[in-house]
Amino acid sequence: MKTLKIVALLIISFLFVVIGWSYLLGMSLDRTVFNLDYYEGLLEHEEIDLRSIVAGIIEEIEIEAQDELEDPEKEALVEEMVPEMDKLMHNIIFDAMEETIEVAWVEEQILLVVEDMLKLARGEAERLTVVIELSKLQEDFMQNLERRIEAVSEEELIAAGVPEENVEPVKAKFVEEFAEMTAESFNEDTDVVDLPGEIDLGEIMQEGELSPGFEEALARVQMFHTYFPVVHYGAFALILLLCCLLGGLWGGLKWFGASALITGVTYISGLFITQGLLFIPLLTEAIEDIPFGLDTIITAASYTVSRMYSPPLVYGGIGLIILIIAIIFGKRAERKYAGSSK
Repeated sequence: MKTLKIVALLIISFLFVVIGWSYLLGMSLDRTVFNLDYYEGLLEHEEIDLRSIVAGIIEEIEIEAQDELEDPEKEALVEEMVPEMDKLMHNIIFDAMEETIEVAWVEEQILLVVEDMLKLARGEAERLTVVIELSKLQEDFMQNLERRIEAVSEEELIAAGVPEENVEPVKAKFVEEFAEMTAESFNEDTDVVDLPGEIDLGEIMQEGELSPGFEEALARVQMFHTYFPVVHYGAFALILLLCCLLGGLWGGLKWFGASALITGVTYISGLFITQGLLFIPLLTEAIEDIPFGLDTIITAASYTVSRMYSPPLVYGGIGLIILIIAIIFGKRAERKYAGSSK
């Protein structure tokens, strides 16, 4: 009979460890992807190279914007003046966009969107409410573009294929033509860069413009966040009850505390293994497929894992305390029982 109880307790303890891993994973997510402080720390304190990321995004935007700047009536004249016009405009638009899109503004918009998404994911809101204003961005870009065109250097024109003896007249014509074109675009309220005046995330969500699986994924996340604590705490209570029924009060607490301690230790070990032996080597091998710099990804990953250590430490610590208390009071109970039986 005693052997059967031990086998049953071993099975229950194994289930407890598995459930504990699930609980700690949920707590890790709660401290990272479901926590606004995590994103603030990722952007502000961990020195993620957001400037390089923004520059990469600008690089994509300006390539699309270049076609918008071409005027069919003046295209032949412009190409005759500046043979490598594409390269020159590439640099001009890139500089204007880089001056327009400030890292602080991007960071602010990211945090606003994240906060809104987290409220939705936690079930605290029924829809997204953030509106990202882009009209001012468009105006600033037009002004910066005009200033950048006026400030084009002779060295840039020479690098773009303009003969040195023609640099001065070409520069004057170049500035005149493009200043006129950008002014016309601005006055006619046309978009040089294909950006809307604002991005209303709530409207996009309501009109179903988000990915088809978004609502389904959102429903699952909300369900997870709602029932995650209830299911796990209920399971813990049931396991504690079974341990006490099979091993007695103090014996059951010993099994329960030891299992919690093992859960915390093995989870922390798993984090070390994931970070040191698996995650970073995999990123290093896949560097060509990563859109951002490897250093940025590794820094973000390290910061993320570092925020996951607290839950298993607390969890294992509670298990250790329960185990110590059960051992101390269990021995006292045994001595008291032994003394009374005499």
